[in-house]
Amino acid sequence: MAITYRPLAASDRDFCVRVHHLAMRSYVEPLWGWDERRQDRLALAEIADRHAIHEIALLEARPIGYLSYQDLSDVLFLDTLFLHPDHQGRGYGSEIMARLIARAHAHGKPIELSVLTTNSRARAFYARHGFVVVATTAERIRMRHAVPSAAAP
Repeated sequence: MAITYRPLAASDRDFCVRVHHLAMRSYVEPLWGWDERRQDRLALAEIADRHAIHEIALLEARPIGYLSYQDLSDVLFLDTLFLHPDHQGRGYGSEIMARLIARAHAHGKPIELSVLTTNSRARAFYARHGFVVVATTAERIRMRHAVPSAAAP
């Protein structure tokens, strides 16, 4: 079944916060500990970012996750891609990623993102989709999916 998308609505806030917590707690906790109120604020601030495009990913009209990205002049920057754990490992993330890659490359742009160093699962997911590490800190790994080179004549 194909994923469909719609813009994030105010009524999606609770879903987004819940999915953020379910998807991120085990990766955030080893780095900074888990402060529920702080994580609520971070999740809400992220989906309120007016510079990003926010979408709900739907399967049979039911939300299964959300994504936020910035379509900048020189790069598409993926801020967030969270799937509810009940929908992980089923190919939906790959379908969402393929759509983003196609969108960026259709405009001649690479995609960049940042992943927590504790999240080896996400790092492996992005590597499978052609992302390479371009920078690292103690807490984050920056990855990039380059625009394919034009085929030589």
